[in-house]
Amino acid sequence: MLAGFPFTESSLSRRIDDKDVVVCIIGLGYVGLPIAIRMSRAGYQTIGIDVNVTHIAALKSGDSIIDSVSKEDLASANGKIRFLAIDETFSQTPVPIKSEIAAAEVFVVCVPTPLRYGKEVSPKEDYLENSAEIIRHIGAIEEKRHRLVVVESTTYPGCTERIFDFPNGLFSGVYVAYSPERINPGGKYAFEEINKVVGAGSDTARELAKKLYAPLFETRSNRAEHKPGKLIDVGSTDAAEAVKCAENGFRLMSISFANELARLSPRYGVNIWPVIRQVRATGKRVNLPDMLDGQPISTHVFNPQVMDGLTKDWDEPTRLPHHRTISSLANLCFQDALSDAQQITDVDALVETVIRYYDILSRIFMYELSYFCRACNGKVSFQRVYEGMLSKPFGLDFCEPGPGAGGHCIPVDPVYLVHQARKNGTKLGLIEEAYAINERMPIYVTRMVSYAIAPYTKVLKVARVLVLGVTYKPNIADLRESKALDLMNLLVASGAHVHYCDPVFSRRQKELFRRADDHTRRLVSLRKRTRPNPKNAELQENYVLEEVSYGELSDRKKIEEMGFDCAVLITDHDEFKDEQFQAELLGTRNLVVVDTRNLLNPDDEALFKTKLHVWGR
Repeated sequence: MLAGFPFTESSLSRRIDDKDVVVCIIGLGYVGLPIAIRMSRAGYQTIGIDVNVTHIAALKSGDSIIDSVSKEDLASANGKIRFLAIDETFSQTPVPIKSEIAAAEVFVVCVPTPLRYGKEVSPKEDYLENSAEIIRHIGAIEEKRHRLVVVESTTYPGCTERIFDFPNGLFSGVYVAYSPERINPGGKYAFEEINKVVGAGSDTARELAKKLYAPLFETRSNRAEHKPGKLIDVGSTDAAEAVKCAENGFRLMSISFANELARLSPRYGVNIWPVIRQVRATGKRVNLPDMLDGQPISTHVFNPQVMDGLTKDWDEPTRLPHHRTISSLANLCFQDALSDAQQITDVDALVETVIRYYDILSRIFMYELSYFCRACNGKVSFQRVYEGMLSKPFGLDFCEPGPGAGGHCIPVDPVYLVHQARKNGTKLGLIEEAYAINERMPIYVTRMVSYAIAPYTKVLKVARVLVLGVTYKPNIADLRESKALDLMNLLVASGAHVHYCDPVFSRRQKELFRRADDHTRRLVSLRKRTRPNPKNAELQENYVLEEVSYGELSDRKKIEEMGFDCAVLITDHDEFKDEQFQAELLGTRNLVVVDTRNLLNPDDEALFKTKLHVWGR
């Protein structure tokens, strides 16, 4: 029992302590399924519900289609989790299933929260609203018990309390908390090693949520270098929502800054990759204890004069440009390191300037975030948000450049924060610019392809292009928000004949559709994630991308027979790191290679100049 708990005699509190509650996980995707597995391991009676009938059927048969959950994980939970299929409106769900769900006293909401594309990009809250309707419906069936609702889905500050504001009388007592997911597919940290942020509108709800999650972190990691995660209390629901959006906003800013350095580096004759890796080797993280000369950052509002004054501790103070943007600060990195020569020859000097301006960028980000928190009418403490951000063991490091950030979190969550900032009458200019840079990355890569094939008198309209890797992350079969999809849309819209090869996705694809008896399904009809252009609607709807197996690319003769003009490496899967594969690819006649990950790095300088084009070199 937690010390100081507001109502120690509460039946719900005691039942959580005794693991005598039924926990219902709403949504069994990349977040919900791992949570369901760990809830059952902790000893809770667990129900998992989802609208995807095929997915539920696969789970019941012990077949996982989520990368972070193995078949062994499902087997260990066999009989401990009830997987139930529901319809989207819940109204047509069979009464026995409704009754079974009504037995739950704890609901954990793990539904997707994608973006809605229109005149403005905004959060799509439909799935959260559907989840609230399910809980309301359950309350009408069984209203005798106290209930706890914990939302894990990413959303903006204030959204959870608004959507899950159940009317008085619906329940005997309902407590709503927010605890953002921090699952990192394919990352080096296990779920139990990542600190868990918790926030709620009342002390009761917050303590109940902490009681619920505490047993999930009692499992000790087998890796001595990692420590078990802790529960981080950030106070209000709004503060917990802000933590998730802010930490991914910072990461998006870091990635965009690295990509701006990569975009500008050829102008100055610099290979940016050794610089980036030296900066990363310093372990540079955002660090604010003395950022404001010992004064609490929450007492400040973003002020250009204050920002200029923060450089006074440097030997040679450098004034910020009039427009404090990611692009301008990236440009200043090169200008400060540039001597009278035409090229930058002192890499160490460039490393120092990158660290310096990254520090400035971090300060600007935190000032804007502080200003946002102050505009939230006292519901969001910047100090709590800052502490919550620092509790994450990854994500605040300096990032490498690439084809653009993908996945559900990094390119999506910051938009939620921007959306709420606009409603509050504030502006998060740095996050908005970072989002714009990230969205432009497929255009930059398309230009690289066009320039790479130009010496061979080729144009995109007649080119045959092979895209290597379509998932957003290496060794993960996840296509969500992958910039490879946007790139292929642009290439096809330019008239190119596009093929793709992704050994990881193809392998998972076969498992994903095996239950539906669809062995021939391929990556088809990819649509650009913006409003459709009526002039190109037919093109976007009807084209088909052909798949090339990884095995075919191990034979140089077969590659030559396919007649590709360019291969574009987007995702650095382990298979693509194989030396024999790289030798076959780079040795193919009449094939130029565009590498967005700096994975292909031949010693032959002549080959590099004529055949290999690397982003940031």
